[in-house]
Amino acid sequence: MRNLKEEGGAPVQTFLDNLPKENWSSAHFKGNRYGEMCKNASESFHSWILELCALPICQMLEGIRIKLMVMVSERSGEAGQWCSVLCPEMEKTLSEMLTVGQHWNASRSSTYVFEDLAEVSVLVDLVNHFCSCHDWRIKGFPCAHALVAVQKNSGCMYDYIDDYFKLSYYRSSYATLISPIPDIKDMMHEGSEDVILPPLIKKGRTRTKTIKSVSKVPRAITCS
Repeated sequence: MRNLKEEGGAPVQTFLDNLPKENWSSAHFKGNRYGEMCKNASESFHSWILELCALPICQMLEGIRIKLMVMVSERSGEAGQWCSVLCPEMEKTLSEMLTVGQHWNASRSSTYVFEDLAEVSVLVDLVNHFCSCHDWRIKGFPCAHALVAVQKNSGCMYDYIDDYFKLSYYRSSYATLISPIPDIKDMMHEGSEDVILPPLIKKGRTRTKTIKSVSKVPRAITCS
């Protein structure tokens, strides 16, 4: 990152200088951002539960649980009807990438290394999932250059796509459904193994052994 300079030539510190680079730069992130670099997750969640924010805490949490239960169920049902290898949106992206590179030519350098002649010359390494345009490594999804090289190598395009974008991964994310929580009045009958019953309560006052006071203890009789 290029430092700004004051009139005297001294570098000016920006607020990013005090933040860990892995929090705002894809190049320094230790994992894979899959092409996402944003901070609006909390804002999206807040707008999603906006109508619940004015409720007391218990009612708000119950409302969030119900919204999550419905969302997971709907997405699980939708995913069950899909029959593609990737999620529909990523299948569309794959088709667009193939259209972009349909007239490009890939020349083989070694078994899995190619040079693509597109707008500029780029290097593609299929083994290391690397393209010199760096788009493949940043997004985890093959760029148009990589797909041209895969076709030149007569390989399966889905073998070079991260599992994150595949339908099986999406289905596993919503495989565990959220169960309803009935009220106490709708509890299962006594004797079921799936319900925890309250402890037994004995009626009446519990008798305890009391210590007699000194005034009630009979005095010893003495003989003169």
